[in-house]
Amino acid sequence: MIHSTVKSATASKEKDNYRSLSSHIITLHRRLLHSLNLGTRYFDEKTNRWKWQSVNIEVQKNVLRSIAAFLDSISADARATRHTIIVKESAADILGALLWILQCKNEPLLSMASNVAVKLVSILPSPLLQPRLLDLVYCLSSLLSSHQVEVAIPCATALNLVISNLSATSEKAVIEALKETEISICIVRNIKDCGAQKIEYFLEMASLLSTILLRWPSSRFPVCNDVELMKVLANMRTRTDCAIKLVLLKLYTSLALCDSVAQKLIEDGKVFLQMIVQAMGKSNPHDVRIEGFRLAQCLLRSQENCLKVMNLCGEALVDAIICGMRETGPCSKKIENNYGSVLVEACKLAQITRWAGNHHIRFWKQGIDEVLLNLLIENIHDQSSELVLPLEKQISVVKEGLKLNYHVALRSYVWDILGWLTIHCGENSNPCSYTHESELHINLLILCACFTFVDAIQKWCRICQNDADDNFQSEPVSRAVLMMIYSP
Repeated sequence: MIHSTVKSATASKEKDNYRSLSSHIITLHRRLLHSLNLGTRYFDEKTNRWKWQSVNIEVQKNVLRSIAAFLDSISADARATRHTIIVKESAADILGALLWILQCKNEPLLSMASNVAVKLVSILPSPLLQPRLLDLVYCLSSLLSSHQVEVAIPCATALNLVISNLSATSEKAVIEALKETEISICIVRNIKDCGAQKIEYFLEMASLLSTILLRWPSSRFPVCNDVELMKVLANMRTRTDCAIKLVLLKLYTSLALCDSVAQKLIEDGKVFLQMIVQAMGKSNPHDVRIEGFRLAQCLLRSQENCLKVMNLCGEALVDAIICGMRETGPCSKKIENNYGSVLVEACKLAQITRWAGNHHIRFWKQGIDEVLLNLLIENIHDQSSELVLPLEKQISVVKEGLKLNYHVALRSYVWDILGWLTIHCGENSNPCSYTHESELHINLLILCACFTFVDAIQKWCRICQNDADDNFQSEPVSRAVLMMIYSP
């Protein structure tokens, strides 16, 4: 009885979903089914599944048009993609027909078919593609070397989407398929030969390569050792187009995740490093600046690399970091929730303060004390305009400021940076020797750290383990206070 009730409720829900669709989507779905019925279905014993086929080029063209129209219609209706039974029921047939047409490699249809593949992987939920995902990867990979640019470009785009959205369960099998097809070798060859092609060709191939290198670490070093490829990338660095800048930075970041590759890139010299620093500047779009900071983070993961870079362009790099950390914006909540922001990436890069060096002097000269204070207390400049504040007033300002939870998500970075600046503070980088204002900022920072530390200790004593934000910052602030105690 219960089973029949549940079954009835499910059927009723499916009918409601169907009724919620527009008549236009329903019409396009019927046309799709009619087009598919013009082909034939056969049972493949090797794969133990039904497959669609048709050698008639006009039938194939009609099917592609029907698939494209249906996908366009459901992409405009979020309910259709998420809830509708006809989408789930049609996915296998759509994917099967598309794979057959791509495998036929009828040149007049390949461009249309590869563009439909892009729509398919960008619109349908990943679980619906899962049963034939490997077939799709093999098929698209084989077409990357097509002499038709109009085919190779969308195939690269579709593959990029597939790899970017891989689930943990399918990742290993897909990576093995990519190895088997020698896809990285194919893409590198395409990039080296892209001189006469559209710039979009380079962008899509380079973007796909960076995505593969992120997922497939063992492929990074061979790619970087390709001298001809690295020359092509170096030549592209002179281009001012923001799209080229962005894809180059992402590709270099993927390569720099390998330590030996990062060292080789640094040895490339000042010109390469200046490109990165320039990318962090305010004159660039938001996404270009973010990638500039991320690439720098990869290059500066070791003290040895950090010292090399600082000797080549230390001042410019620190200036770019400080500039990024000053971009707090009008609304703290928006920044806290946007972990891809320039501010967050600049704070991550500022953690190069963990290592001793002359860059500490530059950080203090550029007002790192004021920058850190601005990340802890909103509008602190207005509250500390007087050069001398009584201790009671300082305590009041700090207590009230910390209550507002301004930039809570950034506080762990602030405490780490403050602690490292303190522990490496010596005669050559004494912040209090610069201005009276710096001395006030440092006093306020010390108070902020101490009050947060005391608050964390009290909460530990109450065994308060439910507040993620407090747990998130308690360890860094404890380190910061200890570093202050043991600093010179």
